[in-house]
Amino acid sequence: MVDVQTCFEHKKVGSNLNRNHAVFNLKYLVEIFKELYPKEFEVKRGKPGRPIKYLPEELLAIVFWGKENNKESCRELEKWMHNNDETCQFLLNCKKPSKNTFNRFKNDYTKLIDKFDQFLIDLGSVTGLISGEIIYGDGTILKAYCNNFKIMYPYEIEYLKQFLIKNVKNPELWKKLHSYFFDDENNSLKVELKNLFDELHYNLNANGFHLLKQSLKSDKHFNKVLDKIKHMEENINDEKSISIVDPESRHIIGKNKKMGLNYNYQTVTDNKYGFRIAHYITNVPIDQRESKKMVELATTRLHHDDFILCLDNGYWDPELLKEITKGNTRILIPDDADASRKKEKMKNKRRSGRRQEMLKEDKRKKNEKKGIKEVKRLNKYEFEYIKEKDAYKCPITHELFTMKIIDKNNGEKAKRYDTDYCITCKFKDECNTQYKRYFYEPYADGVADLKEFYYSKEGQEIYAGRAHFAETSFGTLLESRNFRGIKTRGIEKANNELTLCEIYHNIKKIEKHVSIDVLKSLLKYLHKIKKSEKNVDISILNEFKGKFIMENDIIIGINSDILG
Repeated sequence: MVDVQTCFEHKKVGSNLNRNHAVFNLKYLVEIFKELYPKEFEVKRGKPGRPIKYLPEELLAIVFWGKENNKESCRELEKWMHNNDETCQFLLNCKKPSKNTFNRFKNDYTKLIDKFDQFLIDLGSVTGLISGEIIYGDGTILKAYCNNFKIMYPYEIEYLKQFLIKNVKNPELWKKLHSYFFDDENNSLKVELKNLFDELHYNLNANGFHLLKQSLKSDKHFNKVLDKIKHMEENINDEKSISIVDPESRHIIGKNKKMGLNYNYQTVTDNKYGFRIAHYITNVPIDQRESKKMVELATTRLHHDDFILCLDNGYWDPELLKEITKGNTRILIPDDADASRKKEKMKNKRRSGRRQEMLKEDKRKKNEKKGIKEVKRLNKYEFEYIKEKDAYKCPITHELFTMKIIDKNNGEKAKRYDTDYCITCKFKDECNTQYKRYFYEPYADGVADLKEFYYSKEGQEIYAGRAHFAETSFGTLLESRNFRGIKTRGIEKANNELTLCEIYHNIKKIEKHVSIDVLKSLLKYLHKIKKSEKNVDISILNEFKGKFIMENDIIIGINSDILG
C-alpha cells in the first residue's frame, strides 16, 4: 500500500498570533495613519537602480515594534530579523532588511515620523485620552554622545584654523609635516621642525594635534577638518571649551551633580493619562527661558492655546510669564518663597526629629568654634503669605509685613514688604541684624495674578499632580524604556532620536486604554469611506468625538451609527 502524502495548508503570516497580541495594535495604528496621510508614504527614490523592496509603513511599524522588544539600534534590529520571529514576519511580510535600510529610513523619513507623532496626539484628543486643559512642563539633563575630554578652547580653534589656511599654500612645509607624522619613523625631521612644533605645542592641545594630523591625509580630510572647525566656531560660547565630537553639546551639571557634556531635555505632558504632548532638546543649561517655547509647541500640537501650563520654580521669569499670559494660556508656578518652603519641608520629612536636632547642634558648635555669633534668622519661606492682603505674616509675632512699591537704584520698580513693629520687637536681636526686616520681590503686573492663582484652592489641587505626571515620564524613559543616554550627535539628530521615544510612549498609552477591536473598526470605516470619497483626512475622526464607550479607563467600543 502506498502512503498518501499529507496535505499541507499554507497559512497567512501572523495567523498563529493571538488576536489580542500587541503587534496588531501597532499594525492598525500605522494602517489608520496611512489611510489619513497617504502622501507621506510616497517612496523616496534616490539613484536609479532596482525597485524599492521595503515600504515605509513596514519599516515604521518594525522600528517601534523593536522598541517594544528592547531593540534600539539598527544593528540589533538587523540581527533580530534573522531569528524568524513571527511578529516581525507579519509586519515586514517575511522581508529581512539590513541595518543600512533601517538607518536610511530614520534619516530620510523624519517628516513621516513627526507626522505620526502628531497623528497620535490628534487620535488621543478625539478618543478623549487627552484632555488638553491642564498640561505639565518639566526638564531633565541627558548625557550627550561624546567624550568629556575631547575638547578645544576658542583660541586653540582659531589658531588651528589660521595655521591650516596659511600653510596649505606652502607645499614644502606640508610635505614635511606629512612625512613627520606618517613616513619618518626615525624622526629625522624632529630637529628641523623643532621651533614649529614648540609653537604648536604651546597653542594646541592633544585634540588639536589630532585634527592637524587628520588634515594632512588628503584634500578630502583637509576639507572635513575645516568643516568641523566651522561647526565648532558656530557653537562657541564665551571662552568655554567646545567638544570636537559634538560641538552643539554644553557643559551642564547632570543629575549626578557632576559637570559633563550634556543636553537639556524639555517635555510637556497631559494630565489625564500622561500622554506626551511635546518635547524638544536644547543646549541651554537652565530652564528659566523655556516656558515660551513650551507654550508654542503645545499650542501647535493641541490646535488651541486655552490650557493651564503647570511648571516648577525653575521656570520663574516674571517678564516672560507676563508675556505668555496675554493670550488664553494660564501659568501655574510657585514663587521663590513657596519653592524654598517646599524644599525645606521635604528635607525635614526625610530626617527624623533627632537627626534635625543633631544637625542644628553641629552647626552651633562650628559657629562657636569660629567665633561667629549665632543669629536665629527666620527664612522667608517660614512667613505665611496672605494673598487677600498681599502681605506676609510673621510666624512668631503674627504681625503683617505689608507691601510697598519702591524704585531701585537701577531705575526698576520692586515690591518691598516690611513692618514698623520690627523696630521695637523683643525678638529683633535674635531674628535680624538690620534696622528692620525687609522682603523684596520683582514688580510686574502679572506676578500678583500668578501668585493669586497658585495659592488658590484650584491651583494647589492642580500643582499636587505635577510631580506624578511631569517627573514619572522621565523615570519611565530611563528605567522602563531602558534609555541610558543620547546615541546621536547634534541637537537635530538627538531631537529625532527622542521623538521615537515620545511616539513609543504614546503608543503604549493607546495600547493600554484602547482595545484592538476599536482600532479595527476605525480602520474598516476609513476603508469604507475611501471608496466613496477621494480625500480623507484627520478631521473625519471628529465625527466620533464623544461617542466612544469607556469602561475602567479602557475604550471598548464606539456608540455610533456611522459604522453601519
